Amino acid sequence: MFIINIQGVHDSYDKPLPGGIVYSQEIFESKDKENCIEKNFYFKKDDQILAHQKLIYKIFQGEVIEELFNKAGFNWKGKDQSTQFMIFSKK
Repeated sequence: MFIINIQGVHDSYDKPLPGGIVYSQEIFESKDKENCIEKNFYFKKDDQILAHQKLIYKIFQGEVIEELFNKAGFNWKGKDQSTQFMIFSKK
């Protein structure tokens, strides 16, 4: 059995931290890569960037996921009762 967590929508936000530091994450659809999002993570103080990390995530949706795992030797079984997980089994 193979189980995948279904993530919710990614949101941009700021979160104040102790010492006047602000944690931020900004999410954008990638302009360079198809079906990808870019997430930028920042730690800022007084509008000065103290640290920055950029990650690119490939997004798989709907039938693309089923097709991809079918090619890898798995059968789609459905979602669990909470609808938070996709369940596959080995062929």
